[in-house]
Amino acid sequence: MFKLKAGIFANGSLAKFSRMAMEAYREKIPETIELAGRTGHLRYGSEVYTVEVGNEIYTVTVTNIPEYMFDDGETVSDLMLRASIEEEVNEMVLECIQNRRPVPEAIDLLEWIGLPVTV
Repeated sequence: MFKLKAGIFANGSLAKFSRMAMEAYREKIPETIELAGRTGHLRYGSEVYTVEVGNEIYTVTVTNIPEYMFDDGETVSDLMLRASIEEEVNEMVLECIQNRRPVPEAIDLLEWIGLPVTV
């Protein structure tokens, strides 16, 4: 269904359709989550993504990635979210190269998806 809607509304680009969907969705990130009877509290982390294009290697640090810290020190983040960020970073790097624009060294995830930065 996602691919069909991307074909209709975003010329078949899943990345573009994802961005359009994210721009339309503006809910607040939950402050806490419950997992196995424990409560995790929202915090924001960062991750460095590496993209290799030809012989060039580009690194992009993505900040303000939501994750949850539990009282025992365990940190949990959404694996699907991290995979989606990686895919979007790859797409963004390729678009920058194709359009002869500089590849950013860092991206604030909340700004990137159009959410207010609250940290």
